[in-house]
Amino acid sequence: MPYYFISDQDGQLGPMDQEELREMPLETDTLVWRYGFAGWREAGTIEELAKFLPPRPDLVVARPEDELEEEELSEAPTFADLHYRVGVYLTALLLGLSFLFPGETNTDYGIVIFTTLAVFSWWSLQQFFFAKEDALTARLLWIVMAVYAGYLLSYLRYTGLPWDYQISETVWDIGWCRTFGRCSADTQLLAQRLGMYFEQFQAGYLLAALGLLAVAVRFWRISKDYGPLLSWLGWSLIISTPLWLFVHLMDRLLGADSLGGISSLFLLAPFGLLILFIHTMTAD
Repeated sequence: MPYYFISDQDGQLGPMDQEELREMPLETDTLVWRYGFAGWREAGTIEELAKFLPPRPDLVVARPEDELEEEELSEAPTFADLHYRVGVYLTALLLGLSFLFPGETNTDYGIVIFTTLAVFSWWSLQQFFFAKEDALTARLLWIVMAVYAGYLLSYLRYTGLPWDYQISETVWDIGWCRTFGRCSADTQLLAQRLGMYFEQFQAGYLLAALGLLAVAVRFWRISKDYGPLLSWLGWSLIISTPLWLFVHLMDRLLGADSLGGISSLFLLAPFGLLILFIHTMTAD
């Protein structure tokens, strides 16, 4: 079911489905937009809405043939539409691989596949905002793609040695140790190594976190136009993504294996919400 936006003297309202539009004082000349339209149109000229509008005997809807042809073209899948629809499928592939084989991302080929899919997923969302003519939001998504691309380069640069699972402790064990003070001697030594490694990357890590925060705030500010799911996507991005980058990189440096099925579901939550958002906004 498509979602609609309404433009009136009070501003822009939406997204809303047809049932919500029925409850509004919708007139035949109310300006309405949904995905697939080339621009704003009067409600009376939209077939699926005209059936429950108040009768207007004085209104004769006459539409030239060229306008009808333009509408038919606008309803066809566009190049950008294909971009982010394919992006949804690749994001689903990313989630499946990361959930079923979380440890494989600690290999060189695994992290290349993962970050390539991640960059394309956010690029597909960028195409959605370009299609909505929201250039500012679309450009901010370059930050997210740059974070993943920069992480890949850093990962390959500083973890060039073959990865091997060496220790039983994980990053989660270290967090438990630091939080509650229940540490074995091995975990204390591992925590010291963790701190030493983090010092090398903290500047870039904090810069990436600030960039993701800017994107999250933008999503929150425009969520009134796209629905609360976009706000959830933004906040999951700033919470889960830096945590995933930290755990993944420290695992490789320490020789640990902290990622599992359950933790991957939490750390990859932004990609699941990304699929839901695009599906909701483009559903017919």
